[in-house]
Amino acid sequence: MLAGGSLSIMSRTASADAFASGGTKLMSSAQISEFPGSATFGKPIGTFIAPTAEVNSLLSQGIGRAEIATRLGITDPAFLEGTLIRIDVNPSTLKSLNLRAPTGTEVGANSMFVPVGKTVGGVTEGVVNGIPTSGAGVSTSTIPKL
Repeated sequence: MLAGGSLSIMSRTASADAFASGGTKLMSSAQISEFPGSATFGKPIGTFIAPTAEVNSLLSQGIGRAEIATRLGITDPAFLEGTLIRIDVNPSTLKSLNLRAPTGTEVGANSMFVPVGKTVGGVTEGVVNGIPTSGAGVSTSTIPKL
């Protein structure tokens, strides 16, 4: 058990396997601009992340940003504004950011939180300490037309 009673997601085989190719966080430029000069994407104490392979699958379905938000359990209206930004974190960096199972007590948890390690839309989710805005193991790209 980790502090706060959460289990390390890396100690749970199924979840660890889901993140084997890394993790991805989607944010809008509007969300990022709310925290100018921040050293992290998301809150430094914890931010939600999904397996890269599952985000790739979600983005390949041709659905709009509002549906992506619903499937990821995102209710922040700023997610629908500005450019959509993809933040990819490689597996070793994920481990160093303390990848863990969400508990529902994290900043950003909302009424759509499902306490089974999956979003309301069935996407696996984990929590990591804030993702650094610069440094090895983290890359960003824009997602056109969403």
